[in-house]
Amino acid sequence: ADEYTDDEDASWKVRRASAKCLSAIIASRPQMLSKMYQEACPKLVDRFREREENVKMDIFNTFIELLRQTGNVTKGQGDIDESSPRWLLKQEVPKVVKSINRQLREKSIKTKVGAFSVLKELVVVLPDCLADQFGSLVPGIEKALNDKSSTSNLKIEALAFTRIVMASHSPSVFHPYIQALSGPILSAIGDRYYKVTAEALRVCGELVRVLRPNFEERSIDFRPYIIPIYKAILARLANQDQDQEVKECAISCMSLVIATFGDGLQRELPSCLPILVDRMGNEITRLTAVKAFAVIANSPLRIDLSCVLDHVVSELTAFLRKANRALRQATLGTLNSLVVTYGSQIGSSSYETILAELSTLISDGDLHMAALALELCCTIMVDRRSVKNVGLAVKQKVLPEALTLIRSALLQGQALQVYIFVFKYKYLICSYSPTDRGQCFCYRHYRSFLLHWSNLQI
Repeated sequence: ADEYTDDEDASWKVRRASAKCLSAIIASRPQMLSKMYQEACPKLVDRFREREENVKMDIFNTFIELLRQTGNVTKGQGDIDESSPRWLLKQEVPKVVKSINRQLREKSIKTKVGAFSVLKELVVVLPDCLADQFGSLVPGIEKALNDKSSTSNLKIEALAFTRIVMASHSPSVFHPYIQALSGPILSAIGDRYYKVTAEALRVCGELVRVLRPNFEERSIDFRPYIIPIYKAILARLANQDQDQEVKECAISCMSLVIATFGDGLQRELPSCLPILVDRMGNEITRLTAVKAFAVIANSPLRIDLSCVLDHVVSELTAFLRKANRALRQATLGTLNSLVVTYGSQIGSSSYETILAELSTLISDGDLHMAALALELCCTIMVDRRSVKNVGLAVKQKVLPEALTLIRSALLQGQALQVYIFVFKYKYLICSYSPTDRGQCFCYRHYRSFLLHWSNLQI
């Protein structure tokens, strides 16, 4: 009984128990959310100023539970009316941000971590809700990342919030604050703790998109930021002695930088691209590196890959024989992108090898993989059908497997649709040849395919 003699002590315990009780009601009674926003939400926001830290954490957690339930209940809903929980939450956003800003100025690290957790959940539930309030949060983000007293947990929460808010809002929202945010973010990339570094690299990826959201017009002068961003990421990319998560984030982020700012990095590319190729040779970072080259190949800037293209195509072709399904899937997608963008720079012998390898993936054992392989075959035929060796390789390697698969009762969906295009372009290739025999060969199989396909439709 002695532990309850102090009135103040008993008071905070009651407040803490009340917060937990309210959290349980929110979790178990989602149909009452509208009433919660009308009656409980204003009081919860007001209690963010709670002086007892443990109670404050429970209040934060209760508010986060309210946000999560709101997201669950309103998921997939279009227009929201004035009685909708999301609409009611939107009306509270300015008050929530104002109250959270006070908490970000507190000395307690735990309080700041909780405040960023609330903001993070708020943006998840209501994307684009901070467009008008983000400027007021920038000092809190800067302090969390720059302050020497900041812990790793605080930096991670601040970075995670920054990443989510950048991904969910219009790039123009952040343009006035790029100078203030870029320094702390790039500094965090050099942090000693790997989780901080990995999160900072993810944020940097979003920062790159914010700096150049549109390739046709320039809404902000991003040129002063290109080299600092590139150097910060390169330092991590070139370092082999670090955590796998950091390696993968560095590869992904560098691919975004090259795809977005490649026209301003012509001098740097010959030293950077070989590092990405080298990461393809490492089994741990292989999949991420393969996807990175797909990002670069899909860039509208048509990045100059001449120094590594042959090596990349050779490596990717070899990956089609690997047992790793995710790797084969990513490899087919990357090869497709490379053929579309750099088809004229790839030799006919490379095409023959690619077609020979992808033909082994055309079976009813994995229809999704078969569809991707056929799609790549289509891309090669469309772009390179005038090359004699390509048509011959398709006829000898791909067509027999395709004709075997067409008899399968499992053929449906994406694979079936791709088949129509395969035979269409096979006809074009064969008819390109002056020999009547080639035309007759193709026409016979194309007609057989169409008859079989029509039977499947019936």
